[in-house]
Amino acid sequence: MRCEFPLIPFHDSFEAARRDFQRRMQQTQTRSAQGVAIYETDDEVTIHLDVPGLSESDLSLSLHDGELQVTGERAVTVPEGAVELFTNSAAGNLDRTVKLDDSIDPASADAVVKNGVLTIVLKRRPELKPRQVTIRAAE
Repeated sequence: MRCEFPLIPFHDSFEAARRDFQRRMQQTQTRSAQGVAIYETDDEVTIHLDVPGLSESDLSLSLHDGELQVTGERAVTVPEGAVELFTNSAAGNLDRTVKLDDSIDPASADAVVKNGVLTIVLKRRPELKPRQVTIRAAE
């Protein structure tokens, strides 16, 4: 019987599979590492942003020209003398921009980070809030 495909040493095929797995995990992590949820009411907009491993001193928040920008950086330190075999950590730069509508009062921004989630609350300008108009009967 003759083999129609090249034989690859077991170690090399395992290493290739490990590298492929790591590459796919890093791609998945890059797409999903910055989970965000945005909710609105008549009075305010609330944004929850996943920021695992970041504290308030690692984050920066700015409002400019109707955009809210959150930036930060998380470093993962490999111990001296260690060889990294695999990582699925959300290391690197965080840069998320959310476009805000004109009803938001930039001066009202309040941000709190707790348990890896940054919560930003933005109040609506009172004069631009939706309001109910009372309909009167004609006289």
